[in-house]
Amino acid sequence: MKKIIVSIVILIMISIPNYSRAFSLSDIFTSGESFISKGKSGGTASAAENETFITILPIAQALVQIGSLVIAVATVIIAIKYLMGTPEKKAELKSQLVGLIVSTVVIYGAQAIWALMYEILNKL
Repeated sequence: MKKIIVSIVILIMISIPNYSRAFSLSDIFTSGESFISKGKSGGTASAAENETFITILPIAQALVQIGSLVIAVATVIIAIKYLMGTPEKKAELKSQLVGLIVSTVVIYGAQAIWALMYEILNKL
């Protein structure tokens, strides 16, 4: 049973595209030093809109991918347990399914709200 679950999880992980937008350590230090020097010289310390969007976008994409992976794995695990379970266990799994649906709505609802707010505020 464990081997089946592990194989399914590995197949899911392989099939999901993985994008990495990691920064190098020198880029992080360079950006930090330039930010500090702007503050010391009396310049504006606010970030431009594009810089903020470029910084937040990879984080948001990573969170949505992690959430999607967790939802997919949880769905597969619940489905396997449902197929192999007794009628009492199936009733218990149906109640767990409500939590899975709520978490799915929260993850993708938050993404939709963020995209909608970005579009609305971008037009202003």
